[in-house]
Amino acid sequence: LYGKFERESEKLQLFVADGILRIKKPDDVLIQHPILLQRVELVFNPSVPEFLIKESPESPELYTPLLRYAGIDGKAIQQLREQIEKELLHPLDAEATSEFFKSFIHKFWPDGAYCDSVAQMPSDGVPCIYREPTFFLGYRGQGYVEALEAYIQKLPDLDAVPEALLRLVGTEDRRGAGAAKNRVEPSGQSIDLLLTKPANPEQQRVIEELETKDTVMVQGPPGTGKTHTIANLIGHLLAKHQRILVTSHASKALRVVKELLAPSLRPLCVSVLHGDDDSSKELDESISGIINYLAKSSAPKLEEEIRQLTVERTELVKESDKLRQDLREAALMEYRRVDFQGQKNLPAALGRRIASEREQHGWIPGPTSEADKCPLSEEDIKKLYRMNSQLTDEDNALLAGPLPSLDQLPSAKEFISYFDQFKSLDKKIPEEIKEFWEPASVGVVALERLKHHLANAIEGVELDSPWFMECVQAGGEHGDKADSWRELIELVRTSRDQIGKKEKLVVRLGPVIESTLPAPDQIRILQEIIEHLKSPKKFKKLTSLFHPEWSRLTQEAKTDQGELKEVEHFEAVLHFLQIRQVRENLCKRWDRQMAGRSVPSSEGMGPKPEETMFAYAVKLEAAVNWMDEHWGKLKTEMAEVGLKWEVLFNRLPLQPHKESETARIVHLIRDQLIPLTDKQVETVEIKGLKGVRERWLKTIRSLEPTEVSRPLLKTFEQAFKDIDYDAYDKAWKRLAQLLERKPAFEERKKLLDQLSKVAPQWAEAITHRDAPHDTDRPPGSLDKAWTHRQLAQKLSGLAGPDVEKLEERLAHLTEKLQKVNAMYVEKSAWKAQVERTGLKQQQALNGWLGLYRKIGKGTGKLVGKLKEEARKSLSECHQAVPVWIMPVSRALESFELGTTDFDVIIVDEASQCDVLGLAAFGLGKKIVVIGDHEQVSPYAVGFEIDRVQGLIDEFLDGIPNKQLYDGKTSVYDLARQAFGGIIRLIEHFRCVPEIIQFSNQLCYGGEILPLREASTSQVYPHLIAHRVQGAASENKTNAVEALEVASLITAICRLEEFDRCTVGAICMVGTEQAIKIDSILRRCLSATEYRRRRILCGNASQFQGDERDVVFLSLVDTAQKGGALALRSSDEWRRIYNVAASRARDQLWVVYSMDPHRDLKKGDLRLGLISHAQKGGVESKRAQRPGEQFDSEFAKSLNERLVELGYRAVPKYAIGEFEVDFLIEGNAGTKAVVS
Repeated sequence: LYGKFERESEKLQLFVADGILRIKKPDDVLIQHPILLQRVELVFNPSVPEFLIKESPESPELYTPLLRYAGIDGKAIQQLREQIEKELLHPLDAEATSEFFKSFIHKFWPDGAYCDSVAQMPSDGVPCIYREPTFFLGYRGQGYVEALEAYIQKLPDLDAVPEALLRLVGTEDRRGAGAAKNRVEPSGQSIDLLLTKPANPEQQRVIEELETKDTVMVQGPPGTGKTHTIANLIGHLLAKHQRILVTSHASKALRVVKELLAPSLRPLCVSVLHGDDDSSKELDESISGIINYLAKSSAPKLEEEIRQLTVERTELVKESDKLRQDLREAALMEYRRVDFQGQKNLPAALGRRIASEREQHGWIPGPTSEADKCPLSEEDIKKLYRMNSQLTDEDNALLAGPLPSLDQLPSAKEFISYFDQFKSLDKKIPEEIKEFWEPASVGVVALERLKHHLANAIEGVELDSPWFMECVQAGGEHGDKADSWRELIELVRTSRDQIGKKEKLVVRLGPVIESTLPAPDQIRILQEIIEHLKSPKKFKKLTSLFHPEWSRLTQEAKTDQGELKEVEHFEAVLHFLQIRQVRENLCKRWDRQMAGRSVPSSEGMGPKPEETMFAYAVKLEAAVNWMDEHWGKLKTEMAEVGLKWEVLFNRLPLQPHKESETARIVHLIRDQLIPLTDKQVETVEIKGLKGVRERWLKTIRSLEPTEVSRPLLKTFEQAFKDIDYDAYDKAWKRLAQLLERKPAFEERKKLLDQLSKVAPQWAEAITHRDAPHDTDRPPGSLDKAWTHRQLAQKLSGLAGPDVEKLEERLAHLTEKLQKVNAMYVEKSAWKAQVERTGLKQQQALNGWLGLYRKIGKGTGKLVGKLKEEARKSLSECHQAVPVWIMPVSRALESFELGTTDFDVIIVDEASQCDVLGLAAFGLGKKIVVIGDHEQVSPYAVGFEIDRVQGLIDEFLDGIPNKQLYDGKTSVYDLARQAFGGIIRLIEHFRCVPEIIQFSNQLCYGGEILPLREASTSQVYPHLIAHRVQGAASENKTNAVEALEVASLITAICRLEEFDRCTVGAICMVGTEQAIKIDSILRRCLSATEYRRRRILCGNASQFQGDERDVVFLSLVDTAQKGGALALRSSDEWRRIYNVAASRARDQLWVVYSMDPHRDLKKGDLRLGLISHAQKGGVESKRAQRPGEQFDSEFAKSLNERLVELGYRAVPKYAIGEFEVDFLIEGNAGTKAVVS
């Protein structure tokens, strides 16, 4: 029930009622319905959770449509109303109402009966009224009938009828006709727009039209700022001392109107949108605000403030107009020709040339001499820039004094190398290593080479593999054992090669043979057949008779291609047998020789054992040759360097097996010889480094330092003492740099002196190395830059106002004017409020406020009388509040047609309001109708077409377009026929461009301009097409799809990136699917979460005027087996899809269960929507991705500079339908645009 209220609050009303009238009419229609009603409100508190039913502040009422239908006279009904009001009757007050029900039934049905309960009811034929308090859900529509009937009775006595109503019936107001003739249009004279918010031209035009017309039509496509427009319009009208009613078919369209008003204007506005309790609180806040403001203000004070603001506004407008005029004058300067270098051009053309060349040629600072050419040659300028990059201020001071020669000092690399070695080797070498070396001196190179050869020798030796070590031992001994190993190695290699050559044909043809003949015979026979086939002879049946073996083998063998026919078939079988024979011979040899040596047998080597054997053969070959290739050479080399290896070898313990001797050699190399050689290298190096540091220190101290060079020489000396690598390296490089730059220093000074005579600022910039003059080359061509400087100086002599400063100042004034406007509107509106709030209204305001607070929670004996008094005071309060915001149904209940006279009625979402909404036109003088004929129109559910047509023919004769009053035509469409002159809002603010593109192309021809940047979205991607598998639709529902949608919503509610997102689900067929989704969600989500997410499940009509961050569209439909779905492309469906596809701000899910390409026909709206979602809106303009090419040198250099500063530049960035030259993004997510 609560969900139903959320979807259709504008239609439904909950009542508590009693007095069940049961009568049977002459046509046998049985009436059984309560007659005494009290409106109540269903309130939900999610924190408990609990539902509360609270009584509304309205008085109890009679169910008048029922009484009329029962035949009771209108005057009698009025008397009954007065009795209820006088006696304060209430449905739940049994004692007071019993007498009322008794008198009622006996007055109108003398034979009728009164019963205290349903059990006491008489037979069906006897009229009766019985007590049975009950809640029931009714419709708000009954207020329309009463309001219209009362208005019809007043019409003959009214002085004037609103022009909007006259236009609808095709009648022109006689007074208005005369006025229209005399009306003078502004004709270029701008209307004083009192805007409190920014406004685009279309929004401004609405106000301008309303100033000169009584009826204004506004088409507001989805998300085009209709509410923003209304807020601006309210501010303007309040400043004009006008009263406004903002109304709509549904409350949701009006929800944020008050929030968009300037805070100071909100107390002048009451929103009656939510529950009755909320409406009373709104009224309480508004009346409190009015009373407080009136208490601290007065008409004279406000008048003076308005006068001061008017003066300020006038000055601001005057200055703004002057700035605009100056900007126009600056633009006109472009048309005066300028003579430069013998040619005459417009300043604009020269300015564009300067602007286009500034990036490349505008690098010479002015002023300069007026010479056509620069006195210095281009080569001189290049040389000057080169020298500029070579010298610093410190260079100049150091180059003035003597410096040491680089030849007298070691380089930094030598310094580091020597002292690194010295520090690492400066330790005592053990004496015991001397006994292993001959006393003769050996160089470091020879020792390093020996160490390398020793390490290389034991690399790859497998000490733990007996077969490897046995092979090494055999290779060292030579003889038969070594030959046996070499034979095995060669057999493995040749067998692998043979198999590899024959395998190609076997793999390609896949031969098999099943023969009982011995393998040698099979091979022989195949060789004979192949030899025969390769001869000129043919293989015929006669040949088979002479060679039965041939025929037999031919039948026993085959290939993948079948029986053997071609030569290559026989060759494939032959190769197959030969491979098998070679492999068998190899395996036998391997198993014989390698048995018991911890090596896998041939059976464990897989289908191709030769490959595994080959890997072993490589190692075996290295092993059998190890003694000759490594150990023999090492013994010679160790003798040459004086290493006594035999001493160490003899100290190793003996081993019982022969193979262990080789292991002793390997251990000797690894554990003894390599470490011993390392130590000997260190000993030799230490001898070469002794005394180096003292020699360098002596060199430094021998120099006589000057005052300027002393710090540098001191750095050298200290570096030698402290062995400070970094200090020495820095000093060495600095000295080398200085000595290299000394010639350049002299020439640079000479060139700068020459340049300063013709371009002093330029020379100074180079001297101080100001960018871009701090590089080693000129920023560009000298001749072109000099010409560019001369041209810029020429134009500067014609300089007008600084356009950028003018624009900056105008933007500042515009912002300031808007703030002053807001203050002016505030003071003007409140001045009007002071004037309209006389003593009577002030008493009513204070009286209602006191009564409302005394009523409190609505309990107590006197609450009925207090409510009645409060209602009487409220009728006076209506006139004291200038702005009311409420749906049409509440407006007709709250205000009396023909009596209440607002200055302006604003009807929002008029395209959803049916013909009954025209009643609101009778409440005001001027009408602004806002809607969109491309969105959902009334459905006219429950209307009897024939009866409606009969009423049209009976009562609407002579009314223009009378057939449109069928319940399906909206107020917007009716007004469109009568008013004309539609203003369309085209700037779209709600959805990201990818989402609104579907509606834009579907209904608006691509004319809507999306202004929202996609990167402002909370979630990505923006469009998702999600297909549900295994689902079927039945009776406008799809259970599997409903569960899928509910599951997706539940899932995103648990994701951090969706934490602040509101969610909606729109069913594209009826409302049954929405109810099913809602039911699942309420079981899956807590009441608090449900409320926080503002989850709403409904159809497109129920979402019109509303929005959510994330919206799921459930298409519901599935096709029957073998058939396609009926085409869905009518205007009505187009409007539904337009509304549904434009409710999501950040993300739109299209959830469907059909196969769109199989089940949907071309042109079907469902197919278009699914395709759009699948493509992700790729047809729309998309922002350039990082890495996009920059189209100019300026753009490239700007990007490089921004990257250096930690920013990111994106060229040609799309924002909605517009494009800026650059988007610049910072690390903190900040953004700036550059045009």
